[in-house]
Amino acid sequence: MGRRRGRIVGQQRVVPVSLTTIIKSKAFRLGFETAKRGEPWGAEYEKMDVREQWLFERGRMFGIVAPHVKPMTGIQVEPAAIHALSDAFKSRAVI
Repeated sequence: MGRRRGRIVGQQRVVPVSLTTIIKSKAFRLGFETAKRGEPWGAEYEKMDVREQWLFERGRMFGIVAPHVKPMTGIQVEPAAIHALSDAFKSRAVI
């Protein structure tokens, strides 16, 4: 039997993930962009699984607290975005 990673918090298994992985996710970037444009959640949100919805919502929070930060250039995550997201998590502006 395979080893399970992460720990159980409430009813969910929690697995550590890097800030780079969060920023690179399509759902995070979509949430970031919709928040910057002041748009509501779209129909695509309802089609996402719970993990993707969390990433989307984190992107929206980040888009509100740091709309001036450019998350990525091409396929490269911007160092300023990593630092800004780290600060947002530490200050609890993004959960």
